[in-house]
Amino acid sequence: MAWSLGRWIRIREARGWEWHKIQQHAPVVIEDDVEIQSNSCIDRATVGETRIRRGAKIDDLVLVGHACEVGENTILCGQVGLAGSTKVGNHCILAGQVGSAGHLEIGDGATITSQSGIHLDVRPAQSGRDILYGKQALAEDHRRAQTAA
Repeated sequence: MAWSLGRWIRIREARGWEWHKIQQHAPVVIEDDVEIQSNSCIDRATVGETRIRRGAKIDDLVLVGHACEVGENTILCGQVGLAGSTKVGNHCILAGQVGSAGHLEIGDGATITSQSGIHLDVRPAQSGRDILYGKQALAEDHRRAQTAA
């Protein structure tokens, strides 16, 4: 029996548990006019690619997990963490310390406030800019605020 954890896999053997590294050789593609500040990490994928699209801004201490996609003109503020295979749409703002579970889609134009946790997909902004907030930011019916653009 084996479990996958990021780029490591835990394998049960006769003498106990061991960690074996899975190499991640896929490319990271950084398009034009992207800014990446100090101490940010962009992980390579095992399969596919990690892509940062044109005009994206990545602040200090941000982690972009393996096989993620960050949309055009999206801003990731300090200490944002995107787990693997998260897709962030165009023109999004993820404020400081936003965290996402893996394999999610955050729709175009979404704004997610500081220290929010994303555990489900976020649909694209309906009108103007939709703002999501809270520790479980995806209880959308209760925590979605609409503002004019």
